[in-house]
Amino acid sequence: MVVLTQHLNAQSIINAYAKVTSISGTTLNLSNVNVTHDDFLVGERIIIMQMQDDIIGSNTNNDANFGEISNIASVGLFEEAIIATVTGGGVPTSIEVQDALNNTYNTGSNSSVQIISFRTYTNLTTSSDLTALAWDGDVGGVFAINVTGTLTLANDIDVSEQGFRGGAPNDTEGHGSCNGIIYISTSTEYAHKGESIYKSTVANYDIAQGKIANGGGGGCLHNGGGAGGGNFTAGGDGGAGWNGTLTGCDPSGGGIGGVDLSDYISANKVFMGGGGGGGQHNATPAPVGSTGGSGGGIVLIKASSVATTAGCGGVSIAANGAGVVDSGPDGGGGAGAGGTILFEVDTWSLNCQLDVSAAGGNGADVGHPNVHGGGGGGGKGVIILSGAAPSSNFSVDNSEGSGGVNGTGAGSTSALSGGSSPGSPTADSDGVLESESGILPVSLLYWRGTQREAGALLSWSTATEIDNDYFTIERSVDGVSWKTIATVAGHGTTTEVKEYEYFDRNHFLPATYYRLSQTDYDGTTEVFEILMVTGRESLTPVILYPNPSSGKFAVQLPVGDHTIEVLDMIGKRINIDVKREGSLASFDLSGRPSGIYILRVIDPKGANNYRIRLK
Repeated sequence: MVVLTQHLNAQSIINAYAKVTSISGTTLNLSNVNVTHDDFLVGERIIIMQMQDDIIGSNTNNDANFGEISNIASVGLFEEAIIATVTGGGVPTSIEVQDALNNTYNTGSNSSVQIISFRTYTNLTTSSDLTALAWDGDVGGVFAINVTGTLTLANDIDVSEQGFRGGAPNDTEGHGSCNGIIYISTSTEYAHKGESIYKSTVANYDIAQGKIANGGGGGCLHNGGGAGGGNFTAGGDGGAGWNGTLTGCDPSGGGIGGVDLSDYISANKVFMGGGGGGGQHNATPAPVGSTGGSGGGIVLIKASSVATTAGCGGVSIAANGAGVVDSGPDGGGGAGAGGTILFEVDTWSLNCQLDVSAAGGNGADVGHPNVHGGGGGGGKGVIILSGAAPSSNFSVDNSEGSGGVNGTGAGSTSALSGGSSPGSPTADSDGVLESESGILPVSLLYWRGTQREAGALLSWSTATEIDNDYFTIERSVDGVSWKTIATVAGHGTTTEVKEYEYFDRNHFLPATYYRLSQTDYDGTTEVFEILMVTGRESLTPVILYPNPSSGKFAVQLPVGDHTIEVLDMIGKRINIDVKREGSLASFDLSGRPSGIYILRVIDPKGANNYRIRLK
């Protein structure tokens, strides 16, 4: 097999993106399509991902429960699919995928789903720094790449600050004494919350101190700080605000930190970092309070091997939340939470340092001698690996962000840092999840077919298997309608290379399509690429007519020792009366169901199969 090595040249974004407006079966209707850096083409892979969903349920009252998660729904779910058809040309309006979706996705008013092209390479050596399109409320925030061989990192991958967006300061100057706690409001004197896994469509949900899922709350009177966004841990609360004392407003005018999502995070459910809330201001000219920081995005890397080269000087992969610059004299913005980095990698070959980080950002400091409200720190992100983390030349930074100082005067305190520990009692506190089974539990090294005289030899090999129950092989004459022809037992869980073969004696000319899928013990199924096996030159040149036919077929054969058979699509031989007159053979299929049949012509060298159609 010839292995191609590819290089990326001067291209910082490699994915295409589109919003999914509705789903009907296997058809995804699209808007907000961005094909500036890649395209959506038939036969290519995509990632379907639920970015936001209606997860707060009835937690919409102006109380402490506002923004709490009621039901996590489908947010964070994602899967890989292969494009079957594209409608609308270069900027598609819809696509159809080859197989039924494994997950249920919601496209309602409080939800958002997007597709991301899953760029696939044989081998890849990077030649420029890579990033994602920044999340804009509809698409972006995700970098995804699939390398069937070795991904050699010579450059950085960075989706820091590409996730959920930070909230703005209040729209109009806010004057008056402390007035916490205001969880939601229509007042433009209060700062905006950070963006989150809940898509808000109600104006007053966006303003005031209450968190909104993993988005940090905004500051309220007087000069309250915005809160940090959450992900693997919660965001920190914003500083209390000014009331002439060293401790500030009581109750606090600062935003409430975005929630911890550690109960829900896995290799099959991932999130962008929540945005920080904005700081409240009362100064002229407005605004003086600072905007909250954006959360980190998502990196999805699937590769048989990831390598760095000796002497590279070190490379990094980052999904950090944004810190917020000093706010000046008024309320500081909360920081964004770290995002998610997912590695589905079989082997590592790190000959120089690879630094991986999904850290929360630092909240804004307040540059005022009196106590105002600093910004809350961003929560930790998470790093997920399909196996163990590399033992050398690999470092991780998932630290929480620090809260900003509430003022420059003596005795001034600080807003709260992001959470140091996840709320889930079973979650790893360092934010590094190892040996997690993800979207492709089986790593396929190759899948190929070879024409032989008596049929088609299908072969494939795996580098690793996790909970692999069995493989299924399907056959098609047109690449659309499929028939299962075999199941082959898997090896459960193994890190050893395993090889498989199946011989199909019912392969027919001019081409046959084969599809391989893999099923876990829990029923989860992954479908691999379609394979086309073309036939060799005919051992027995024939002329078949008419084809298609309403029943009667004739076959002109050269003189020689040969026989013919007719089979149905599952390979079962059909009893027919073949009439022979020299080199001419004829038979009648009248009365049988219409569809595709196989004519098999056998001579001493072997057999060829031909497709015939009964009308």
